[in-house]
Amino acid sequence: MKYYSEKTKQIYDSPELLAEAERKFSEQSAKRMAKVVKEEPKIPTKKELAAAVEDAEVKVNEARANLELAKQKAQELSKKYLEDIDAIMEPAKQQVRDAQKVRYEAIQKFNDSYGVYTTTYTGAKAADEFARAISEITSFFPGIFRI
Repeated sequence: MKYYSEKTKQIYDSPELLAEAERKFSEQSAKRMAKVVKEEPKIPTKKELAAAVEDAEVKVNEARANLELAKQKAQELSKKYLEDIDAIMEPAKQQVRDAQKVRYEAIQKFNDSYGVYTTTYTGAKAADEFARAISEITSFFPGIFRI
């Protein structure tokens, strides 16, 4: 006669074999369940999670403090370099202002004697003047034209 096991879903020749197979199957199931229980991660408590959040907040505050220090150092360096840049640029700017003043006075004299002074630029000179004007505009608003 043949014996069918509901647990193992197999057929056996004797009741002893059936009992032995079901016992082994039960032991294996118990071992698998024990592994599953062991492998399940421990669920942290509310207090542990709150402590983790507080630790993270402390780290964020430290990082913000470091950022503020870095900003202060950057501002000090920026101020120093801007002073050096101004020392270099101011004589050149003054030279341009003086040259423009002489040009404006010459145009004023022309206007007083002969009427409005006009200039027409063509070809390479027109391209150069246009590029100079655009360069002055973009250097005046440096952040706007960055792509």
